[in-house]
Amino acid sequence: MRTVNSSRAIGRIVKEQRVAAGLTQKKLAKKAGVSERLVIALELGDATGIRLDKLLQVLSALDLSLGVLGAGDDEITPQPKGAYQYAAIGFSDLPINFKMSPELSLPSLKEKK
Repeated sequence: MRTVNSSRAIGRIVKEQRVAAGLTQKKLAKKAGVSERLVIALELGDATGIRLDKLLQVLSALDLSLGVLGAGDDEITPQPKGAYQYAAIGFSDLPINFKMSPELSLPSLKEKK
């Protein structure tokens, strides 16, 4: 995975992948369903106001994906296309609207610790 910190860096990656795929800017634009002008601006790093859905269309047309790392994240393991990584998130202050089996209730889980 490559870390990107600017629109110019994304543009370089898009251009590298486009050239490697043997596509012209016009063909990439058609494949992604965006304008050729957008592809040109993206590659130059000038598409600073690009909509996220348009960026994702271009990346998808090149078999690229966008990843987000948070503070403290060292690396995300690449996942096969169509696979998702899930994180467990707990909200202890929200009411639970479903019945939980007794062995999975909070008191029984705390006792097991």
